[in-house]
Amino acid sequence: MNKQKVTDTNFLEKLDSKITPYQDIILYFGIVSTFAFGLLFFNVTISDSGDDAGYIIGAKNFLEGTSLSTWHGSFYPIFLSFFVWIFGTDVIILKFISLLLIVAHFILFYYTFKNLRIKLPVFFSLLIISLSYFILSYASYTYSEPLFMFLVILFLFCFFRFYDNYEANKLKGVFWVYLTICSILIFLVSITRNVGMGLIIAVVLFLIVDKKYASAGLISLFFSCFYFLFRLYKKVIWNISAADMSGQLKSMSLKDFYNPNKGTENLSGFIQRFWDNSNYYLSVHLSKMFGFKAIDNFEINPIVTIGFYILFILSIIAVFKNHKKLLFVGIYLAVIIGATFVSLQAHWKQGRLIMVHFPLIIIFLGTGLTQLFKLKILRRLQFIPVLLFISIIILVSSQSIGKIDTKKFYNFLSGNKYGEFTPDWHNYLKMSEWAGKNLPAGSNVICRKPTISEIYGGDKVNFKGIFRIVHNVPDSVKAIYDKFEATHVIMGNLRSNPAKANKYTISTIRRSLSLYLQKYPASFKLIHRIGDTEPAFLFEIIKRNKVEQKNYMETIDAYLAIFPNNFNNFRNKGLFLTRNKKFKEAIPYYSYIINKKKETPEDYISRGNCYFNLKDYNSALKDFLRATKKKNNYGIAWLNVAICYYRLNRYSEAKDAAQKAIKLPGGQRASRVLRAIN
Repeated sequence: MNKQKVTDTNFLEKLDSKITPYQDIILYFGIVSTFAFGLLFFNVTISDSGDDAGYIIGAKNFLEGTSLSTWHGSFYPIFLSFFVWIFGTDVIILKFISLLLIVAHFILFYYTFKNLRIKLPVFFSLLIISLSYFILSYASYTYSEPLFMFLVILFLFCFFRFYDNYEANKLKGVFWVYLTICSILIFLVSITRNVGMGLIIAVVLFLIVDKKYASAGLISLFFSCFYFLFRLYKKVIWNISAADMSGQLKSMSLKDFYNPNKGTENLSGFIQRFWDNSNYYLSVHLSKMFGFKAIDNFEINPIVTIGFYILFILSIIAVFKNHKKLLFVGIYLAVIIGATFVSLQAHWKQGRLIMVHFPLIIIFLGTGLTQLFKLKILRRLQFIPVLLFISIIILVSSQSIGKIDTKKFYNFLSGNKYGEFTPDWHNYLKMSEWAGKNLPAGSNVICRKPTISEIYGGDKVNFKGIFRIVHNVPDSVKAIYDKFEATHVIMGNLRSNPAKANKYTISTIRRSLSLYLQKYPASFKLIHRIGDTEPAFLFEIIKRNKVEQKNYMETIDAYLAIFPNNFNNFRNKGLFLTRNKKFKEAIPYYSYIINKKKETPEDYISRGNCYFNLKDYNSALKDFLRATKKKNNYGIAWLNVAICYYRLNRYSEAKDAAQKAIKLPGGQRASRVLRAIN
């Protein structure tokens, strides 16, 4: 009986001893799984956010010595520039570097935590990392996340060895080597993503809690030296001052990043922001990553958020005395995720902001959970965390298998760089490519997504971005165009909701054009269009102040593209073509108005006249009769009906129509039809 009690009590320890011999199998399985799923999820296209394109262009600019990226972090473009130097801006190769970083992260994760006394959470974490769609889908993006994850785990690998051998190597040569390496890695993490600055805070806090005050001071000093030298490098080489970098802090304090006029947050605003972000990132994104929610479920659940916080606090308590390495992981997560939730406006809602920490969240919460079930009161329930771990592995695996897209994999194998894009993006990028090939070298092209346009359009022309319009006045927009010395404009129809094509599009460029035209109505010439639905347009900027007869057609074409819901533009284009006897070309413009149910009786008359001049009397007759239904006392319409009947040799009907026309204003010439019949 006593023996059975001991077995039940030590179930988790016994399980640890059973699975330990299989560590290498988990490693090899994980490497294969990570690489295989990474390839199956591989996306050859640039993301529509433009961040990944921005990193590639940032790497290219750094290589060419034109600029150093600072907004999202400087190190990833610097790191990427080495591969741009070798391979150029080949998107697929650069994306493959991200996959290799994710695989390297997995391997380092294994070697960082393999010697922990508790094996179950380590195995559980490794399996989740190697199977998770949310991690492995980023293996084909040129985002900074894969490099950030790799650098963090590399730091932990070195820092834990520094910590394990602290007493034996204190103030010896090895001590200083590890201290220097750790300081360099902290510095690199801090300049890869801005939130990485939280790592030095976590390290110092941990060393102080562990009463290693000298090491806390030394690592702070070393880090500060590296950071100061980098600041000096930016100032001397790139002329980037502290004032320039403070712009990021100002942006973080704004209530609305896209509308500075709303002002900045106060203390209660930051508290509310922290809670809103916690609610979304924990109860939505983190729940999805653990497989608890469907990928398309965005419902917020405060109870889940509170549950995660309770488990986190209990895990900190559980590892505090006997698991110092996990304690550091907990402190790091608290600092860096807390900084994320405070610094970012709640509207961002990007899963990757917490995905980079997901592997450490898994092992920390997993360890905390197993330690809690070693408490005497919970020992007989030790099967619960095991069942939970198995359930999560099944959920995450099912999630990933369900996201395998054979079309995406085929695009990867075939190198189809447009395959994953919806028509709006396909047309926009095709236009960028067309502009890069056909415009004069050195042209300055205004567009909405300049970094993506440069990836697809090349560097023969210069793509300049407008992201928001602060002042809704023509001269304010013109000043922006003049600042860029703009020669052309690309206007796409990029969807506001990427999953749904409707009338709602990203309208920044369209608004800028419409404002410009309010004061300078003849300034744009449409030179190219791509796409029948959700088209993209390319305009040339013309320096003229008024519309003249010779450029009337150019002006109308530009207006048609910019103001597709202004039916007078279609009417005017039809009338212009009709006056110039281009009847066949004019018909579609009247038809567009009629199909949109915005027609007048005159539109039927105009289209009918085009058919009549093309000797299509039946079609002309139908339109003239439709005009009479719209306006029964329309003398000109009845006159035209009479003429059509006459041309079709339907004399009786022609006579009736002519008699009606004679009695109405504009229909007196129907007497000629009557004379011809008689």
